[in-house]
Parts: sequence; C-alpha cells; structure tokens
Amino acid sequence: MKMKNHWPACLATFLLAAPALAQTIDRQAALDGLVAAEKAFSKKAGETTIHDAFVAFMAQDGVLFRPEPMNAQEFLSKQPARPGLLTWFPAYAEVSLAGDLGYDTGPAEYRDKAGDPPGRSQFATVWKKQGDGTWKAMVDLGVQDTPPLPVAIALKGPAKIAESALPKVDAGALKTGLLEADRAFSKAAGEKGSTAAYSGVLTDDARLLRSEREMATGKADVLAVLAEDKTPVRWEPAGGGVARSGDLGYTYGILEHRASAPESDWAKTGNYMRVWRRAADGTWKLAFDVLSPRPKLVPKPKPAEEKKPGGQ
Repeated sequence: MKMKNHWPACLATFLLAAPALAQTIDRQAALDGLVAAEKAFSKKAGETTIHDAFVAFMAQDGVLFRPEPMNAQEFLSKQPARPGLLTWFPAYAEVSLAGDLGYDTGPAEYRDKAGDPPGRSQFATVWKKQGDGTWKAMVDLGVQDTPPLPVAIALKGPAKIAESALPKVDAGALKTGLLEADRAFSKAAGEKGSTAAYSGVLTDDARLLRSEREMATGKADVLAVLAEDKTPVRWEPAGGGVARSGDLGYTYGILEHRASAPESDWAKTGNYMRVWRRAADGTWKLAFDVLSPRPKLVPKPKPAEEKKPGGQ
C-alpha cells in the first residue's frame, strides 16, 4: 500500500522535473549544428549550383551585399543560376549562450569551371537558428585573396546551460542599443581616428578580416593592421540582430572613406559585418570585424551633344 500511495507522488515529481530537464540548452550541439549547416551549404553548391545553395540556406530575412545590403531571397529570385564552382569550409565558429545565434569563417575557392586555377577568398557568415530548429544564414560577406587559416573550432563557455540561467533581456532594446553603439563607434573613429576608436571596443581575442592578408587575431595584431591605414573613415549600420540571451550580436552596413584630400567628399568604399559580445557591464565589445571592398564604379560616358540644325 505504501508503494501504491507513493507512486502518484513520484509520478508528479517526475512530471514536474521533466520540463526542467528539457530546458537545458546544449551549446555544443548548437555549435556542431551551425558548422554542419555551413558544410551542407558548401556541399549543395557543389552538387547543384551556387545560386540554388544560397536560396536553400539564406534566411527569408537574410542579407547579401550587391553591392548595397538587400534581402537575399528577393535578390536571388530575380537572378538566374550561372556556371561556376565554389567550395568552402568553416575554420572558426562561435555560438551564443542560448545557442540561437552564431557566426563562422573560413577559406573558399572559386573556379569558372573544373580544372581552372582557383580564386581564393575567405567567407564570414552570421547564422540564426530558425523556429524549426534549422540554421539559416543572416548575413554573408567575404574578402578576396586571403591566406587560409588553420581550423580551430572549439566551444567558448559552458557546453550546457539551463534555460533558467540565461540572462533575462529585452532583445529588441538590446538590438537598438547595439546599433547605437556601432554609430558611436563611427563617431569616435571620426574624432580620434579609427585605430584609437577600435582600441576602445575590441575584445582581447578579437579577429580582423581584410582583403589580401592573413586574418589578424588578438587585439594587438588587429591594432597593428589598422595602424597601417590612417585614411579618415566613417560608417552607418544598415541592420543587425541580437541573440535572445543578449550576449552576442551582429551589425552590418556601409563604410565610407574620404575620396582623396582630408576635406574631399565621402565615397562608399566597403561593406562591413561585425560580431559583438556584451560585456558584464552591459557594454558591447567587438569580437570579429570583416570589411569587403565594394566594386569600383566606372563612370558612364557622357552622351554626345546633339547637333543643332545648321551645324551650330
């Protein structure tokens, strides 16, 4: 009788405990899922077309730069598939505490056709877990002629975390604050120079990706690269997002340089994407920064003047 009377209580205790067990976030599985999605993205590009792969793996609200930031799916729906072979793989990745947002980067090779010498580049992609549990790309950007980096994919932070242990945040307000932080970063670059501005926001393990050079890793190396170019710059974020745990976020937008002299006009010269981590004091710190030069626009020839009657 004791066992019979005790069984309902045991069952009730188990049912109450089950939701708590189910609410543990497996961050290692989340990171593995992000990496697997990137590899599947590349695999599909090889098996079908680059176009079809991007249609399959870009989120419905994902962004590509062509060269302005635009909705990827809308852009792709108007573009036919073209020949070309593109292969890539992730070499570094990071994921949020909630396991819902992350990014990765790695080497890529493009060939017009099999057997051609490759054009080398490095990609950077922000990923977001969708409602159905799949990972989709939110922003994709890359740089050309970059030496490949060694694979170093390892989870940062705990492998598992209880849902109840996540910070209680207003993701919408944090996104607004992150965009404001990126704008303040631009203002600081204008007032103090980009190197000084970066110095104030970089994480110690920050990574910087620029064309035609190896990725800079670590704050000191990043600042050394930035110090090589003292051209005045400014930027404006076009969008971004924040993990529901509030610890990781991203911004993207357009960067401008002075056309020539210090007082000359500003010219759009690059597109950027940044990944930020929120520090314990609530400030946003820059963990990853990629700048991709925009294609140079060739001015259109002026139309010839129409001849007036009588040759005038």
